[in-house]
Amino acid sequence: MKQAQLPKLKLPHTLKAQAAWESTIVKKAGDFAGDLALVSAINQHARLIKGWQALDQVRTSRDPSITPATHLKLIKSKTESLVSSQAESCTATTNRLKARKHEIQNEINERLGLNKRENAQEVRSVIRSMNSKERGEAIRQAIKSHDSEVLSAVFNGSSLLTGLTKEQVNTYKTMAETQLAPDLLGLRDAVEYSEKMLSDTFDDILALKEQAIGNPLIEREYTKQSEQAEAALASLDEAM
Repeated sequence: MKQAQLPKLKLPHTLKAQAAWESTIVKKAGDFAGDLALVSAINQHARLIKGWQALDQVRTSRDPSITPATHLKLIKSKTESLVSSQAESCTATTNRLKARKHEIQNEINERLGLNKRENAQEVRSVIRSMNSKERGEAIRQAIKSHDSEVLSAVFNGSSLLTGLTKEQVNTYKTMAETQLAPDLLGLRDAVEYSEKMLSDTFDDILALKEQAIGNPLIEREYTKQSEQAEAALASLDEAM
């Protein structure tokens, strides 16, 4: 007779099609696809998927020599251990991605020449004296010509000192990064995507944990049946 087994887990999309996730990261990163932080994230995601596939195999492959109640207890223990282990490894990988993103931003700033501080006060004063149209044209020209002296003065100083709003400064900085460091922007985008991928996946893992452990009502019923069986055996021993 075929023994009853737990149903297979309904894995979320974040724990499927690992090749598709990897392809997106590689495409975003371009020439930086071999970046160690990205490789670490890709490998971490693959381990998350492998772990849940393996757990599902354990769930649906009960040893005939053990009771359903014992099997459920085993699954609960293995699930909690898996989630705990994956939480720790995800945190480590995510922290590495955050650190790499900070490094990339420093590289972008260096590419733009934002470490140059000479004549910054004078440059800001000149820009502030311009009308709105002249100010925009001057900054766009500085981006086009990669005038790091102007870019540093605008992006490093308070917007109040240049006559620009914070929104305008952010818009011009995005424009500068896009034109002067598109490759590094692609890498940063890949790192941010990887970070979100792991975050979304682990959120799904936490939700999947309850499904993996099984219905608590069934676990309590199995426990009750085990207690009844033990009590019956004890009564038999007394009667012998």
